[in-house]
Amino acid sequence: MFGWIVISLLAFSLTGVLTLRLANTLRYLEKKHHYENTKFFSETGLPYHKVIDGHKKSFEYTVSLTLEKTYPDSPQLIDIPIGGKDSVNECFQIDCMLFHKTGIYIIGLKDYKGDVYGSKSSKYWNVCYETNGKKAIFEFRNPILQNETHIHALNAINHADYQNIVIFSKHTLIDEPIKELHTVDSLGALIESKPPIYSKDVLKTIKASIEAH
Repeated sequence: MFGWIVISLLAFSLTGVLTLRLANTLRYLEKKHHYENTKFFSETGLPYHKVIDGHKKSFEYTVSLTLEKTYPDSPQLIDIPIGGKDSVNECFQIDCMLFHKTGIYIIGLKDYKGDVYGSKSSKYWNVCYETNGKKAIFEFRNPILQNETHIHALNAINHADYQNIVIFSKHTLIDEPIKELHTVDSLGALIESKPPIYSKDVLKTIKASIEAH
């Protein structure tokens, strides 16, 4: 009798584990299917597992998806390599471009966990964070100046109203307000505050010229 009770408990536990795994698998496949119908996937071609496992790519996907939901008719370009003007080997990579009727938003994405210090004009910024209980400082290039370089290269391809935007994640604390620094929400407020200046056809032409380059 005791043996049958043990067997029944083991079978019940095994059934519970299998049911949980099946539910998790179905959720994963559903999210994967949704991902493969996004602009982020159509632009990058990255498999879903690399996006959810890669910290930076996960942040990029989250921002891109939010922009897609908010502005479904606005095209995007993601992870675009742009060659520098008068340079053979120099190449920049733009995290995201949003082609909206109010302008073309050049978006640099920074997913740092910590406090960020830097002025608009300084060449390098610092992020202070904790690792293994110890404080550390990481230096990185000023993302606003990086974007200015990107915009300079884009203007050499097709002159347009490019907007310099840098979005940090919610895990980041910025030491001073700078108008180019945004959250996804504040970027939305900025976009909504601007008058339309481009038609869909003009945006399509500008986007095509950049893609061709």
